[in-house]
Amino acid sequence: MTTGKPSSSVSSSSVSSSSSFSESPKEAVDCINPAAATSTSTSTSTSTAAAAAAATEYISVDNDIEYSLQQEKKIQRQQKQQQQQQQQQQQQQQKQQQQQQQQQQHQQQHQQQQQEQHQKQQQ
Repeated sequence: MTTGKPSSSVSSSSVSSSSSFSESPKEAVDCINPAAATSTSTSTSTSTAAAAAAATEYISVDNDIEYSLQQEKKIQRQQKQQQQQQQQQQQQQQKQQQQQQQQQQHQQQHQQQQQEQHQKQQQ
């Protein structure tokens, strides 16, 4: 019977010592691995930096696309202007050709009339 009492007192002391351990699970992990707290904050800042870099890259790509679109529109405007100028030049050339043809026809008619008059005079 004397041997039973010390064993019960030992078990009650072990229970009381385990109940006095009141740290949270995260604190317990930090105690076991002190680098865990630092690695968590480091990974957070790294992921934030990565997100910022990705956002910057996205903005950069977006700006590149916008610039490319603006350049393409600029080229299209220039091509349109060139086409319009070419059309105007062609129209002017056509008008000049028409005028030249009319002058030639008029000259031919005039020559024919002169020839006819000359022939009449000879008769």
